[in-house]
Amino acid sequence: MLHATRVETISQARGARAKVFAIAPIVGEGYIRAQLPRKLTERLDAGGMLGVDLMEADSVVAGSSLGLETASNPRVLEEIKRVTGGDVVVFLAAVADWRQIDVQVITTSSGDSILHATVRPHGTSFRTADEAASAVVHALAAITADGARMRAAASTDVDEIPEP
Repeated sequence: MLHATRVETISQARGARAKVFAIAPIVGEGYIRAQLPRKLTERLDAGGMLGVDLMEADSVVAGSSLGLETASNPRVLEEIKRVTGGDVVVFLAAVADWRQIDVQVITTSSGDSILHATVRPHGTSFRTADEAASAVVHALAAITADGARMRAAASTDVDEIPEP
């Protein structure tokens, strides 16, 4: 079973819910950074949500270095929503060789932050993109309509879709 030892929620907007998650370019290095968007979208899809990698979106934002400040621009948010259908944009930043991942989520409608959390692995650092994706999905479950289903998707193989 893959899951984070600890998900620490720093802030969360009450009642905020998302179904479509636009995944911004990830801050970090190495193999995990390259594989994490795909693994994260697989896990979101397994939980009944939709994940869209902005780096692969047919848009001017694809391939750009999109950060929180840039994404807070209403025109950029409009473009992200148009090309992805995303309710939210997910920003991930690896800290200290993947010993922790900072998760920040803003809405595409207003740019308001609805979730800020950190996730840490079982061991010293995340060893695989799948392990990291599992941990991130545990954090994102807090802003979905069916958090239990999302946590189940985070804790199982993505091929096994949990019963609704």
